[in-house]
Amino acid sequence: MEKLGKKIRRLRKEADKCQKELLDNQSAVAQIENGSNLNPKRARIKEIAINLGTTIEELVKDTDWIETNVVKSSSIAVSESDFELKVFNKNRFEHRLDGNYWYLAAIVVWGSAPAQFFT
Repeated sequence: MEKLGKKIRRLRKEADKCQKELLDNQSAVAQIENGSNLNPKRARIKEIAINLGTTIEELVKDTDWIETNVVKSSSIAVSESDFELKVFNKNRFEHRLDGNYWYLAAIVVWGSAPAQFFT
């Protein structure tokens, strides 16, 4: 398995391109290539892939990149923000974000309708 940054650097050099040609933010490309940004967001990877003349799927194939922006599990989507989620039952859970507690009640409609959440 190849590191994503090394693969981007290799493909960029093979295409005889500079970092600025992959993203407007040359520093962001440098951080990805040198490994200081190990998990760049999908939008950046997609833009890099387009500018390398490939697809995001081909670019990340056989690399160590893991998409962490959104994790979906059945009916719950979780962002990569720092938070805690305690589930008491299917109708009540507690969510803490940056030390602040938010008590939420959820009305979950099983079947084709989406879940509705109220604070």
